[in-house]
Amino acid sequence: MGQIITFYSYKGGSGRSMALANTAAYLSLRASDKKVLMIDWDLEAPGLEHYFKEWIGEASGRLGIFDFIELSKKEFPATAHKNNQEPSEPTEEFFKRIESYLIPVRISNDADNLFLIKAGNVTGNYSVRINRFNWTAFFKQIPGFFTLFSKYLAEKFDYVLVDSRTGHTDIGGICTMLLPEKLVLVFTPNEQGLEGVLQLAKKAAQYRMKSADLRPLRIYPLPSRVELQEDNLRNDWKGKYQNRFEDLFKQIYGLPSTISLEQYFNRVLIPHASRYAYGEKVAILEETAGISSISENYQAFTMQLVESKEIWTNEPFSGLASPYQVYFLFADKDRSQVESFTRHISPLARQNAIALSHPDTQLSSIEQLDDHTRRKIGSGGIDFIVLFLSPALMEQKEKWLYEVNEMLNRSNGLGKYKIIPILLDKVELLDEFDGIPVFPSRRISVRESSNLDETWTDVSVAFRQRLIIYKEKTQSDTNDT
Repeated sequence: MGQIITFYSYKGGSGRSMALANTAAYLSLRASDKKVLMIDWDLEAPGLEHYFKEWIGEASGRLGIFDFIELSKKEFPATAHKNNQEPSEPTEEFFKRIESYLIPVRISNDADNLFLIKAGNVTGNYSVRINRFNWTAFFKQIPGFFTLFSKYLAEKFDYVLVDSRTGHTDIGGICTMLLPEKLVLVFTPNEQGLEGVLQLAKKAAQYRMKSADLRPLRIYPLPSRVELQEDNLRNDWKGKYQNRFEDLFKQIYGLPSTISLEQYFNRVLIPHASRYAYGEKVAILEETAGISSISENYQAFTMQLVESKEIWTNEPFSGLASPYQVYFLFADKDRSQVESFTRHISPLARQNAIALSHPDTQLSSIEQLDDHTRRKIGSGGIDFIVLFLSPALMEQKEKWLYEVNEMLNRSNGLGKYKIIPILLDKVELLDEFDGIPVFPSRRISVRESSNLDETWTDVSVAFRQRLIIYKEKTQSDTNDT
């Protein structure tokens, strides 16, 4: 599956489209067998094609992504709602029509793998059509459109780079929340641009955690048009935006206070270059290879974007020989809450810190607990048991209490570190849980919270801290022996 990457900036003039154009050009030249697609989704101020006019010629009359959206609206009318039927959704056969909108961009004789989809046919009444289009109504009419579309694009292209609208708009929300698995935040070192992308990042991450889309949303800040001649100001602002993004990542990913973006921001920065203040030029195609130039900055960023899973350092689980095996004990009626928690701790899985130990990689409830899993717990094949305490689970305690006691009594007194109770509802706690921290707390359950997303974030942070404590404790005991 390919990667869908959105480039976003809160303010215009940040170099967002230029960053996307250079990233696309470098990806195309770097591997001729990888198909790269650019989509100009800045519908109100399109112009991505200007960076490649030397290779595509006149494109003013060509259809684009907005024309395809209008076609979809006509093809799948909202008649199903009137008849109390499920709305019809586009098929793969329908999405194949997007291929007629592709504009080949032949930037090299050795590469025919770069394509562009314009914003739309901007002739005639284009601006009127854009202003009249109701994006909320379209989303309700075909609720699965953008999910299916992103899946189709990821199957057909190795990299899909989306140029998003600035500001906080419906179109920007589609590009930053619904489509991508990676989000590039392009900003210049000023308070408006920085605060705007930080707010958008938090909003996008919170939306993804609450949605049915289980893809993690990875965020890549890109400081742009930085003046290198002002050393003091540059260093002051680097410290400012580094601290702000570290605080953001700790909050939305549930990371510990020890993480740092120092190394990332030392490598990633697009300097101001006066020659690129005129016209639309692609540095990757303009500058001679090997010469220290802005093209090298774009190359360095692109490598971070496509090859780095995480951009922070000082990860406390980096020394693990293998991920901790984690088993969830929960009642089937609480599955949605368990899935919410799973989304919040997904960074730990991506960092290879944990692996969910359930049959066939599916979350199996207490109703599905089998003898194989019981033997695995009894033999020490499970490192942590997370109990999602609710009346439904407590009614079935005879099915799991023996395994919990086995875990508590094992590992030279470390058993209590390996049981992690999460209080979904107010229930009477068992004596076995004496001395074991319960999350969120023994007095407040998850479902009593006024903000579930914040509560799950807090619980995921506490869960991570328990893993760190256990890791430090086991290392200390090993050193003592």
